[in-house]
Amino acid sequence: MHGESIQRRRLLTLVAAMGGAYAFKAAAQTSFPNKPIKIIVPFPAGGAGDTAVRMVTKSLADAMGQQIVVDNKPGGDGVIAALELLRSAPDGYTLMFGTATPLIYTPLIRASKPPYDPLVDFSPVSMFSSFTYFLHVHKSVPAKNIQEFMAYVRSNPGKVSYGTGDSTSIVTMAQMQMHAQLDMTHIPYKGGAQAFADFAAGRIQAMVGPLDLDDKMQGKSHPLAVLQAKRSSLRPDTPTLAEIGFPKVNILAWTGFFAPAKTPQPILEQLSSEMVKVFKRPDLQDIFLKLGSNLEGSTPAALGAILKSQFPVWKEAIQFAKIPVE
Repeated sequence: MHGESIQRRRLLTLVAAMGGAYAFKAAAQTSFPNKPIKIIVPFPAGGAGDTAVRMVTKSLADAMGQQIVVDNKPGGDGVIAALELLRSAPDGYTLMFGTATPLIYTPLIRASKPPYDPLVDFSPVSMFSSFTYFLHVHKSVPAKNIQEFMAYVRSNPGKVSYGTGDSTSIVTMAQMQMHAQLDMTHIPYKGGAQAFADFAAGRIQAMVGPLDLDDKMQGKSHPLAVLQAKRSSLRPDTPTLAEIGFPKVNILAWTGFFAPAKTPQPILEQLSSEMVKVFKRPDLQDIFLKLGSNLEGSTPAALGAILKSQFPVWKEAIQFAKIPVE
């Protein structure tokens, strides 16, 4: 009987603990949010990233029953915004719109003194979008497809120049050259607009960018390859690099939402669940698809897995490109 009494007390303790955990989860789900949510955006107001976030904030705010405020913190390759998130309370009321630049690129090139550890200091919430990037080639290059372009580059080592205006373009082109054994000249720019100006003028012969870059060029260029795992429905005739024998070119162009570390899991899951539902709306899906990106929510774990898996991929490309590491 004594043994049964001990076992019963243990069972009651376990039930009470489970009930407490359930009560906390239920409370977190029912009381959150009870005040406005702030989303920190590491880009200036009116930029592409800022505009994309603002496209969904009204729908998210309606779904969650609270105002969502966009707080622009540009500068420092996203570090200013990331540090602002680090200083915020881990309660779900402050999130950051994150890209690969502050969350992968910057920590890797500042290896001696990284400003933060993105795998430790932040909690993934949900994917936001993935971009469909293309390799665009100027019409002055005698190549009608990606195979002809690679053959031309190999027969003219160092003579074909390409421009980049962001970290994803830099590492994507580096990875393509590494696996396809291409010798091209890299011309870095402070932004995509400056690179586009030289591309339109023919001063550089290749550039990575969304499909609308082709429209802006008005017939002066053509996309030769899709830099993602599958073909784009917007340009189904353009092959992926994997199709022509280079599956290891696997840099992902993604964005997502992050919270400070130690944000309670029930709150992360609630935010993720709301985002997944809102991002499935057909009207929002159509808008983003026309802009060349896919609007897609995810679980916190799925976004965390993307971040973790892309670290070694970016590191290898950065080393190949001989990008200075601090």
